Amino acid sequence: MCYFSESLIPKQREETIIESLAILSIHQSEFDAIAFRGVSGAVIAPILAWELDKVLIPVRKFWDEEDSHAYATVEGDGWLYADRAPRVVIVDDFISSGTTINTIHNLLTDWRRQTEVVAVYLYCGKSFKNNIKDGQFPFPFWTRD
Repeated sequence: MCYFSESLIPKQREETIIESLAILSIHQSEFDAIAFRGVSGAVIAPILAWELDKVLIPVRKFWDEEDSHAYATVEGDGWLYADRAPRVVIVDDFISSGTTINTIHNLLTDWRRQTEVVAVYLYCGKSFKNNIKDGQFPFPFWTRD
C-alpha cells in the first residue's frame, strides 16, 4: 500500500522523489506549476517544485480555512503577475474515486479561469489508474511505473 509510506518513510520518500523527478523532467516544458492537496502531497510536491523550478500551488480543503490564517483555498499569488495562464500538473499519491482530482481541477479553474491542468501525476504508481473511468478526466495521467 502506498499512501503515507511513500512520503513519510525516508527510504521510500527518497525513491519516490528520485523516480518522480525522472518522470516529471521528461515533461518539464509542458507545465509551469505543481498543485497539490493533503498531507502526503505537502511532503512530496514542494520538493518536486523546488527541484524542477516550478511554482507551487497549495489547494486547501475547505474546512482548513475556518481554523487557519489562510486567505484562500487556492494559494499561489505569483500567477497574478504572469503574462499567461499557468499550465498545471496536479500531484497526488493515488486515485480512488476521482473526487480529489475533480475538486482541485475545479478550484484551480475558479481561481484563475485560464488555468490549464495539463496532467495528473500519481506518485504511488499506475495500479491506481484502474480506478479511472474512460472519459472521466480531460487530461492524461502520468505515473511512476
